[in-house]
Amino acid sequence: MPSTIRTVLLLNHAADDQQSMLRFGESLANALITAGNQVERWACPVVFSRLGKQRFGSKYKKWLSYLDKYALGVASLALLRLRSKANTIWHIIDHGNAPYAAILPRERTVITCHDCIAIDEALTGRTGEKVGRFGLLLQNAIRHHLSRVAIVAAVSKATLDDLNRLVTATATRRVVVLNGLLFPFSPLSRPHAEAALAGTRIRTDAPFLFTIGSNLKRKNRSGAIASFEWLKQHRLDQTLRLIIAGEPWSDELRARIMQSPYANDIVEAGSISNNELQAAYSLAAAVIFPSLAEGFGLPVIEAQACGATVVINDIAPLREVGSDGVFWADAQDPAKFGACIAAALDDNSGLEAKALANAKRFDTAEWAAQYSRLYASLV
Repeated sequence: MPSTIRTVLLLNHAADDQQSMLRFGESLANALITAGNQVERWACPVVFSRLGKQRFGSKYKKWLSYLDKYALGVASLALLRLRSKANTIWHIIDHGNAPYAAILPRERTVITCHDCIAIDEALTGRTGEKVGRFGLLLQNAIRHHLSRVAIVAAVSKATLDDLNRLVTATATRRVVVLNGLLFPFSPLSRPHAEAALAGTRIRTDAPFLFTIGSNLKRKNRSGAIASFEWLKQHRLDQTLRLIIAGEPWSDELRARIMQSPYANDIVEAGSISNNELQAAYSLAAAVIFPSLAEGFGLPVIEAQACGATVVINDIAPLREVGSDGVFWADAQDPAKFGACIAAALDDNSGLEAKALANAKRFDTAEWAAQYSRLYASLV
């Protein structure tokens, strides 16, 4: 990309605490800069969210965040555009912020679409993700702007297919840009991995399954637990544990686990660093990803880059990303998914080489190069 082209990356609102998207934005910015691009980061000011948290805790978090994003954020972004050069490229890195495109030059705006799950729910109501009245208005605005900007980059072919199904086709160019790894994951030796996990709740004195995600219904943490219970009931190795990392357990999930006969073998790891995550992937007997709906599935390639045995739900985005380096089964059926995990534990010969080879498809430098070419095409 010519050095005269300046790109502004619109990052996610820090107060929303969407860790995966915050990591995505910073990783993309760093990759683009390393590739020689002129990059400026922009993010919505954190004002109402911070003041509200001090006074009300998390009670009005969502609405105060909207005030930041659609009052202060719009004003801040409009001022930035006014003082920007005419050939500036604007990249909204999360389609959830697509409404910002209303104040950006249509012919020089790029949006990354990570999934169409909320759009699908707003239109069809079939995904099981709750969308309120304001959410419906927001999803309609997102759909509108996804059909108006110059380029929409979908993170997988499956997401592109959903986009074409749910958002009216226009002159907008739609392409697939596979995500790059957001951290240089690679296999760790057992001594190094154990040392990295020493300060966490993850014990390494027995084999464990590992999963990471949030409490969203579609992440299917309950399915992971049910499959783990099936596995414990049908295998002789009773030392096996299930490690659940990511967002702290909800009260509902905690109650569900306390009712399990294997509650003592289910461990809440909480939020862990990239180094600790790399160690967990490297040591896990298997990494399981039972999510019911995804646009990409970043943990799949992270785990593969560490040479892990990975078992995924049988859905298009995860199969596309994992290729032939994963096992898969229907994660809505605990017996089928549990049996698939058992098969992976019993015979995973040759899988590590396939996983490592597949992870190379998600090279960070190539990721930045693809976006650089998109930017250059708009000048």
